[in-house]
Order: sequence, then C-alpha cells, then structure tokens
Amino acid sequence: LDGLPVVGRHLAAVSTAAQLPLDWSVGVLDSVLWGDPDALALLREALADWPMLRGSGTVRRALELARPGAQTILESLSRVRLCDAGLPEPRLQVPIYDEDGLIGYVDMLWEDLGVVGEADGALKYGDEQALYKEKVREDRIRGKGFRVVRWGWDDMDHRMDRVAARIWKAARRSA
Repeated sequence: LDGLPVVGRHLAAVSTAAQLPLDWSVGVLDSVLWGDPDALALLREALADWPMLRGSGTVRRALELARPGAQTILESLSRVRLCDAGLPEPRLQVPIYDEDGLIGYVDMLWEDLGVVGEADGALKYGDEQALYKEKVREDRIRGKGFRVVRWGWDDMDHRMDRVAARIWKAARRSA
C-alpha cells in the first residue's frame, strides 16, 4: 500500500496471536471478531495458509476460545481466566431491559447464576456525570434481580481468584 508491504487483518491477528500466551492470544482474536463476528472462518484460513507458523498450536487453541462480543482486551482476558477458574462461560454484551427500556449492555452475564460481571478500565468513568450515570444503571440492573460484580486490571492480574470467589458469592446471594 503506497509502496509499503502490508498484510491483511486476519493474518496480522493470527501471526500476533501466535507470539502470545493463550489468554492474550484469545484477546487478539476476539478483537477481530468484535468488528466482524463471521471472521472466524477467515482467521482459520489464515492459520491454515501458514501451517509451520511458530505458535500455531496456541492459535488453534485460541480459535476454539475466541468469541465475538468482548469490547476490550480486559473482557477477553477476564472471560478466559474466569472460565479457567471454574466459572461457566458467560454471555457477552447482553442487553438488559426494564420497564423504562434498555438499561444497557453488560460485559458479561451469568444468567443461571443471576450475576452480571463488569470489567472496568480505569478511564471508563472519567468524570462525575459518567460515574453517576453508571451508578443509576447499576441500580436498574439490580432492580432486575441481578447481582453485579466489578473488577479492573489489577484484580484480573493479581487477584483473579478473588474475583471468581466474589462471583460465586454473588451467585449464592442471588439464588
């Protein structure tokens, strides 16, 4: 392109994912699926075109775990790590409604457990108005009978077991 060598998005994702640990590899592939949920076949084709790619085994495993719906790498890492910790796989970006209409899309929903999971980055609520709106949103979600568990990067990197325990505790309370 304009005299520069380039590769397509799917090959770039596969070759990047091949160099990463499994959970981060899933995150790279999830990011491609976010914009194009049907891209899984194209990612598999890109991997098939490079059978000797170092790390291709990781990519094959990551392709089995990749899902459309994660908006951030934190959401992808959280899903993979929480499932590894024994939680069932959550549904992603699920719309929740009440009598006033759409409350919003939740990052993760364990409907059978009655728990909503929110993976929050530090910049998400940069001003007081955004924080207030999120508190109102969370109250409306609770009004639908769900428990809400939140975590951030530090929790996922250093206290993932505590996050999983909080989700299980919320599920027991929800029941």
